[in-house]
Amino acid sequence: MRNSIKKIKSFFLLIILISLLFVILSESSSAAIYNARTWVNITWKDTVGKPIVPRDEIKKLNLSIEFRVDTGPSFGEGLLLGWQYTALAMINLEIVDHSPWCMPVLKNKLVTANLTWHSYTSTELYLSLSENAPAYGEGFVKIKAKVDPLNLIEGYEDEFVLFFTPSYLPIIDVYYPEFNTKKVKPGDDVVFPIEVKNMGNARTKVFFEIEDLPKGWYAAITDQITLNEEKGSKEIAYLSITSPTEFGYHYDKANIKVKITPARAENTNEMGHPLYATFIIESRGYSSSGIEGILPLFTVVIILVSVIVLLIKRKINK
Repeated sequence: MRNSIKKIKSFFLLIILISLLFVILSESSSAAIYNARTWVNITWKDTVGKPIVPRDEIKKLNLSIEFRVDTGPSFGEGLLLGWQYTALAMINLEIVDHSPWCMPVLKNKLVTANLTWHSYTSTELYLSLSENAPAYGEGFVKIKAKVDPLNLIEGYEDEFVLFFTPSYLPIIDVYYPEFNTKKVKPGDDVVFPIEVKNMGNARTKVFFEIEDLPKGWYAAITDQITLNEEKGSKEIAYLSITSPTEFGYHYDKANIKVKITPARAENTNEMGHPLYATFIIESRGYSSSGIEGILPLFTVVIILVSVIVLLIKRKINK
């Protein structure tokens, strides 16, 4: 009797051990037993699309997520047939790395796909770039996709690197080291230095053009300067102005406008919006310039008047 009880206890213990072993093997290597595995791939069509403008836009990129279950021809196939269209695969998404000058945000960190041999799902990635994103350099976002094991079908985990291109950002700041207003005398020359800083993301050429020059005033300006690509790099252009010099007293005032346009140094067709700088000059005082031209005429008039006066005196004396 005692031997029978011992045999029964041993049998049940053996059953428990086998069951535990079966559970462990099922959890750790269900794919090896049932031959059913998930697979994920992430792509975006915007990789070779239009470059993204730093600072000025938030780009919405469409992520295409491909989901697949690979099975063998035996139990794995039957397992998938039993579950397909009745369950959903949960795909966890996480941004694990990106270029330091970009800010990526996923619209959904969890997306679902039909539990079948092959299906597609999608989500969106919002991407903004800071102003120091290198023009036409290469940016990246690394996304991890993870699928947990489901119904004895093995899970999946992988990382995907998606690339994009920043465009040129033509931003400059303009400063006046010696202000932009001056008082002068007629005919005086005045020079205004114009300091320009590069606040964009590439080597930049800056073009200068004088607009709305008042009649009688003369002005000349530096045609162009080139700024290095480092943010804050600067150069100085010079505007030279000469006030009117016509003969007589002057009380003149001029507003002289300068158009300042940035462009990418390697391709000046890529221009930014122009800035406008205004310089105010007052000219006060007397100018004797130009008297040389009227002096001969003035002399002739004096001679004629003298002759007429002399003739009149002679006539009176007679």
